[in-house]
This record gives sequence, C-alpha cells and structure tokens, in this order.
Amino acid sequence: MAGRRGGLQDCWIIKLDVAGELLWQKCMGGTGYENAFGGFQTVDGGYMVGGFTGSNNNDVTGNHSSGTSSTFGIYNDIWLVKLSAVSGNVMKGNIYEDLNANCIKDSAEMGLQGRIVKAMPGNYFATTDVQGNYTLFVDSGTYTVSHLPAQYAMQSCPALSGTYTVTINAASPHSFGNNFADTLTSHCADLTVSMSTSYLRACRKNSYIIHYKNTGAVDAVNVTLTVNFPAEIIPLSSSIPWTAPYVFNLDTVRAGKSGFIGITDSLSCNATVGDTLCATATISTTSTECDTTNNRSGDCHLVINSCDPNGLEVQSQVNDGGYVTQETITYSDSLTYLIRFQNIGNDTAFTVVVRDTLSQYLDAASIFNITTSHASTFRIYEQGICEWTFNNILLPDSATNALLSQGFIKFTVLQTAGNPTGTIIPNTAAIWFDYNQHITTNSTFNFIQSLSSVPSLIHSEASALLYPNPFHSSATLVLNQLLQNAELIIFNVLGEEVRHLKNISSNVISLERGNWVNGIYGYRVVQGDKMILQGKFAVQ
Repeated sequence: MAGRRGGLQDCWIIKLDVAGELLWQKCMGGTGYENAFGGFQTVDGGYMVGGFTGSNNNDVTGNHSSGTSSTFGIYNDIWLVKLSAVSGNVMKGNIYEDLNANCIKDSAEMGLQGRIVKAMPGNYFATTDVQGNYTLFVDSGTYTVSHLPAQYAMQSCPALSGTYTVTINAASPHSFGNNFADTLTSHCADLTVSMSTSYLRACRKNSYIIHYKNTGAVDAVNVTLTVNFPAEIIPLSSSIPWTAPYVFNLDTVRAGKSGFIGITDSLSCNATVGDTLCATATISTTSTECDTTNNRSGDCHLVINSCDPNGLEVQSQVNDGGYVTQETITYSDSLTYLIRFQNIGNDTAFTVVVRDTLSQYLDAASIFNITTSHASTFRIYEQGICEWTFNNILLPDSATNALLSQGFIKFTVLQTAGNPTGTIIPNTAAIWFDYNQHITTNSTFNFIQSLSSVPSLIHSEASALLYPNPFHSSATLVLNQLLQNAELIIFNVLGEEVRHLKNISSNVISLERGNWVNGIYGYRVVQGDKMILQGKFAVQ
C-alpha cells in the first residue's frame, strides 16, 4: 500500500485487528518513488516487506542503480525491509478539548496534540498525535491509565483526575476508547520565554535561540522582548530587527501561538576560560497575564576552549554556574539537560533524530521542552524514551559552515518522588544524522546528597527571618518580598519531605511543629518553576 510521508510516493504499512481497528502503522521511504508489493510475518513475530525504491536518503541507505529515468529520476532498486515485532497488547484513546464539558467529542472540538499519557505499573508512556490520538504498547497485566492536563485546563472526563483501569491479557489483548477530555479553566494571556545556546568559546561566533509562546487562552498585545548580554558577548545580527538595546517588538502573540528569534553573536577574545557568562531574555505585554513569573529566562555557560560537539550537560535548578557533567543535588531539585549536536560529516544532514532514555529516577511525564535550535517534533514512548525529530533540518557540514552546522535541545524534568539519599541519576543520549550509525554522547551523573551538606542560602534577591530558631511548638517565617502562589517544602536531614505548603500568597508563613522530632530541618521556597530561597532551622 502506498502513502505520502514527504517523498513523491512512499510505502505505508498498517496492521488492523479483526474489527478493522488500527493497531499500528509505519510509513517508509525517501524523496523519490517507493512502492510495496507485499509482505509476510516472520517466525520472530516481525514482518518482511518487499518492494522497490528510487530514493537515496531518509529511510533508504543507498541506491545502487546506474543511470537516470525521466519519470522516476534514479533507476529503482529492489527493496526488502525487515520490521521488528510489535506487541499486540495495545491501549488506545484520544485527548480533546471539551468546550461544553459534556464528555462527548463534538464536531467542533479539537484533539490535543503533545499530551503525555502514562500507564502504571511499568511507567509506559505515549504522546498524542496531531488529532489527539495515542497508542500504548504494554505487556500483559492490569494498568492504571492517566494523563496530565495542560496549564489552565482541567480534566473533565473522566471526572477531575479520574483514570482508567485496563486489563490486557490473551483473551483481551486490546483496549480502545480510553479518552480524556480537558476543559479550559482560565481565560487570560500567559507569555513564556526561554533561551539557550550550545556553548561559549572565545573568539568564535555563536547563536542564541529565543523561544516565546502564549500558553494562555487570550491574545497578548503590544508584546516586547528584551535581551541582555554581558559585555563579552557581542550581538551581530538577528532573524528579526531589534531596536537598541536589543528590544524586539512582537506586536500581538495570539493564544496558543509561539515563535523563535535567532541571534548571531561573537564572543570576545578577551573572555576568560572558566568564567560564567549569563544572558537573559524578558517578555512583556500590556494585556493582563495569569502568571508573570515565567516572563524571564536566563542561560548561563562556562567559557571553554573546546568540547565534543555532540555532547550532554546538566544543570540543577539551584546551580547558576553553567552546565556540567557531574553535579550534587538534593532529592527535590529539577534537572535541566542540554543536548548538543553538530554535523561533522562531509555533506548536508537532512534529518536529525535525538533519543534520550530517561532514568527510572526521573519522572518522564513531567518533561518540559524549553527550546530547540530548529523546529522539531517530540514524542515520549515505551518506558521513558524521549525522541526529538528534526525533519528537513538541512544542517550543513562543519567544514562548509561551522556556525550553522550546530544544534541543541534544552529540556527540564522532575525527579521521581521518593528518591533516597545516595541515589545516582545517570543520563546519556543518542544522535542520528540521517540514517547513519548513531553517535552516543557522554554521560552525566547527578548525586543526591543529604540536606545537611546543602548550603543554607543560594544566590537570590530574596531573604527571610525565621523566629524563634530553634523553636519548640511553632515559628514564623517572614520574607522580604510578597509571594504569589508559592510553595514551601520542608525536609528532614535525610532529605525526606515532612511538609509541603502550597498556594502561598503572602510574605508571612506560620509553622506548626506537629509530629516533627527534635533535630535540624531544611526548607525551600519555590515560586513558579524556580527556587527563590532555602535555609535551615532547628526543632527542640
């Protein structure tokens, strides 16, 4: 069967059950003509498909015919493709916006793309497609299926945070119709901004990518974005014009829409290796916003001499010293990863695929894609495999254009609840350029330490006084700034959470001892996705 994947004609293989329900599908080919004549299932549960190809790229690793055809371009090769076995144990459903909250997907209601679905136990994940459909392949067993609504939306069906209980076995290998409906809860604008670059090297040109989005349900008008660079970073040009000093006028950013700004700069030859340089981007609007704590983004890097162009680095939420390969954290820190890639081959790369299989100590459902250097599609599947695909990236080789041959991915993820002290969180990514052998990056390691070794303060404009300290039955924490929907997290010396207060909108917080035993405790104040203050106190 032939379909369209981006070439002139491609091979489209699908599997249906006896009721005609789609179990899985795969489209293969390049930019030329392909066709599949037939196939059969192999003894290992996989599939063999035969046909022809006239391509020499994408899924096709080479064309061995000589000469050209006026109809098809390159003469065709016979093409045999072996597909791996696909599990017959499958759960399917749809996630859509329920405009009238009637738990029925009406004709005007759209499927929601990019929503993450999770089946437990086993940590099986799937991501919804452009129609809001998802497919989960699992082993036999009984599972709880859930999803996480987007910001400013709540799950209306099943009611509130309801889930599906699904049993998969030989008698019942499929489960369909596990649908989730979300309803909008707030009508407001909410601008977010993020920025990143691959690395900083003295006397070299560099590229910053700034991504902005209106995650609210109301248009934002009179939008401006201001970028600040340290003296060592000298902006040269940008994808849209700026007015001094580096202010971009974006006019109206419609609800749900996003955009990119690229800035080419040069790092001064006087930059000192080992210094940390931080750039910031701030976005603003005259419209009323639901949340302004996400209107600013910073990006810090160490100035380096050289590095592997295909690499992985990590930065915890409390580290403002740039990205590293090893770092000590506590169990509640979120982690931001930066995956760098560069085409060091001898020709243009048309497709780049990056896969990162997250550790069991990271909550894959919490992943937040901050920004990528180029337009990409993202999905998460199986047991925490995160995949970014850059189609038609047209990445030149480094000898032709060193600056444009680079790209990156920057994302944040939370830890799995209950990680104990002493846990080591590893991470490694794999990068495919077209369909060559993949490149494996270096590994990063985060070590979870006990609270007793955490500094009592971090770099922040916030400060606080807790009195009395030590205290016996109650105490008061007073901050020098007013909080907005903040959280206070309190731990014991083992790093175990003993209290978690939410929705704090004051600068005065009362603490009651409750059942705490005598000893040293730590606290953290988190606002938005940033920790603004931490400290210690004693109970006796």
